Amino acid sequence: MSELNPEQDLNDFNGAIKKPTPDNDLNPDSWFIPSKKGPKFNPHKCATDYLRMYPHVITEYVSGQGTPSQFVGDHWLKDAEGIIKTTLEKTGKITPPQIRSAVESIENITRMVDPRKIGLPLDQIMPLPPHTIPIEAGLFNIQTKTVMQHSPDYYYTECLPRKYIPGAKPEAFIEFLDAVFQGDPDAELKKVQIFEIIAWTLMRNYDIQGAVILYGQGGEGKSIIHSTIGDLLVHTSSITLDELENDKFKRAELYGSWANLISESTTEIITSEWFKRLTDGTQITVDRKNGHPFRMSSHAKMLIDTNELPTKENELRAFYRRVIAIIDFPNMLEDILTPEQIRDTIVKLKSPEELDAIFSYVVDNFYGPLVQRMKFTGHMNISQAEQAWEERSNPAGAYIRSKEAAGQIITDVEDAKVMLIEAGADERKLQRGITREQSGLEEYLTTVKQDVITEAVKWATEKGFPAKNIHAGTLGKALTSCGYPNFTVPKKLGKGNIVKAWRDILVMTGNGFTPKNESEPLPEKVQSEISPDDLGNGSPPDHEGQSAQGNGNGFPIPPKISKNLRNIRRDRENVTSMKQRSSVTSSDFPLGNSEKKQVTGDLKKIVTDPLPQTTKSQRAPLKSDTQSEFSQDMIDGLIAELLKDGYQVQPDHSISTVGTAYHIRILKAGVGERFDDLKAKLHKFGFEYVNFQEPYGYLFARELKGSDAP
Repeated sequence: MSELNPEQDLNDFNGAIKKPTPDNDLNPDSWFIPSKKGPKFNPHKCATDYLRMYPHVITEYVSGQGTPSQFVGDHWLKDAEGIIKTTLEKTGKITPPQIRSAVESIENITRMVDPRKIGLPLDQIMPLPPHTIPIEAGLFNIQTKTVMQHSPDYYYTECLPRKYIPGAKPEAFIEFLDAVFQGDPDAELKKVQIFEIIAWTLMRNYDIQGAVILYGQGGEGKSIIHSTIGDLLVHTSSITLDELENDKFKRAELYGSWANLISESTTEIITSEWFKRLTDGTQITVDRKNGHPFRMSSHAKMLIDTNELPTKENELRAFYRRVIAIIDFPNMLEDILTPEQIRDTIVKLKSPEELDAIFSYVVDNFYGPLVQRMKFTGHMNISQAEQAWEERSNPAGAYIRSKEAAGQIITDVEDAKVMLIEAGADERKLQRGITREQSGLEEYLTTVKQDVITEAVKWATEKGFPAKNIHAGTLGKALTSCGYPNFTVPKKLGKGNIVKAWRDILVMTGNGFTPKNESEPLPEKVQSEISPDDLGNGSPPDHEGQSAQGNGNGFPIPPKISKNLRNIRRDRENVTSMKQRSSVTSSDFPLGNSEKKQVTGDLKKIVTDPLPQTTKSQRAPLKSDTQSEFSQDMIDGLIAELLKDGYQVQPDHSISTVGTAYHIRILKAGVGERFDDLKAKLHKFGFEYVNFQEPYGYLFARELKGSDAP
């Protein structure tokens, strides 16, 4: 340092300072002014010298504190106070207190003074041109594929260390995605969405608001995709939603980040207020630890790996309002690739050449279309997303609803018997789905739980849903939520095999219960439309005139109906009739099912066709143990009672004599009556059930006695 004369003025002092050397571009001697006590440090002089060498410094003030930024060649350094102090300290000419005063002087000189700009984030004051991102070669316009030099005229704090190679194709990454989504019916859509995620992260705004969810149970390759995106972008963060809520310093780490890659529960997504603020472009003030607060609008895209989705309806709505897309992963990676193949793939995906190829492939094929549409391919609205992704979060509920929509859940015994007939069920299947109480007085429906579990797991697996979430518990809850009974009883199958079953409900499964024509929904049925061949005791004849065999459980095996139910209903429509509407509820049919759904339908109509003669194939009427006398008064009393209860008696509300028996035909069941009630009513008068024929109804007969008088 030159010898200084205390009397020398400032200009002389400045003229005596040394020229900057190649080793030290600053001139520390210029930072001092003469004084009576010797050279005195001047913070302003130091600040001026620093800005001469590093002219691109700008300071924004937030909450009364200055935060300087400095351009360092290919980007701006946010909160550059540290690098300024380090640069001054390396000169070895000034003390820490003098360094602090010099930094304060630099901040005062470079502070934002335009009142229109005070309080605005610097990237809004000095924004990059649209669709421009900093890469190694310069400022790259993704739309025009042109590059210009890095410039301090634009405020950007990160530079993507990637090279653009026109026409490049990431062979290893595409091959990996092919393996991950192998066998998935939505494989092509999901691969497109993965590349769109990368294009989305390159957008320096949050115009497409929300988060993208990678959903799976673990081991499907989600973490490899996470890592690949992180390696490509380099400047990423991993701030959990809990940290965003509770650690004010963590939020600052999102600044300059292209993506925030985290594993998270959906509960946090729904409840986090900071999640919403950071995914909709809201401007916020953040605090930096050991630094100054500053304002920012984050463009770090939320990419979340989760193994659960919300199940409650109110949570679903809140969740889907905050989610752009959900990509589920149906395959376990270890089932598709060997451990060696997985290791080789990871190595390939980490190579700079593959990462540059991924970047270039996204720029060439996905960025432009995404910016034009401003939504992901296959993007669903909230209603569509709820429907589609509720299946993933609650596959048991989705399965039960699919069975309900197909008309394959029955809560009425009589309806179930007709359904089983239509399905071609044999004796074993009938016994599996319908059980008679030990008293022999009542039948009730049973669904073997394992039958439903097996089919539901297969259904979920084929659709790529998490089948491990399907078990008796989740299926039972699904039944309850849909209004069906969820009451478990033991069920005897075969020779002493006891299984668990749901009572008062029949779920038609592939275990012998699936209708033959699944593409055509079965017609609605009500109690009055049930064929009594399915209901009576003994063995009524089938429609080919051959006797059906009993099943040993006290009710007959129904004959196969030669026409399907639609044809039967159509035939009835062509008969002169009286149309009525009725509601049949659990109170009408006391099956112990207080939750049974209401079923409505057209009641049978009065038929006036002539009665057929009894054929030899019809079994003889059973001998009654009631009184042998059957007077006209008794006939009138029986007819009156039947009509009062709503039954339609043919012909002309009377009883006919055929051969050696009285015949009575009941066309329409009484409202609120079960077939067993009808049988009991007629049994009091010595009548036993014989058969049922379309369209003539139920046939009951009483054997003629010598003393009987019609």
